Amino acid sequence: ESLFNLVDDVIEGRYPHARQRLERLLETGLGAGQLFGMLGRQFKMMIAGKDLVAHRATREELFAGVGTRSDFALRKALAQSERFRMEELIALSGGALSLTSFQAG
Repeated sequence: ESLFNLVDDVIEGRYPHARQRLERLLETGLGAGQLFGMLGRQFKMMIAGKDLVAHRATREELFAGVGTRSDFALRKALAQSERFRMEELIALSGGALSLTSFQAG
């Protein structure tokens, strides 16, 4: 089990799998702050990628704007962003980021 797989399950709408994976990860000591931090990061990457694609950014601009050097991470963020309208991504990221701030405080 990994936190990355859990984040993918949540973003890609595989909620029954996400719940099972979350329960197993919580048993191993996963903190809520870690989860919300990763969700917030992924939403930020998706928003940046979607915006840059809409503005016909170069591949180099996409890597810089999304904040990764990994081709896999870039492709994943772009593919996941296609599931949402920009307004949805912004609304969802606000929730994830608010929870991250709450957990940190």
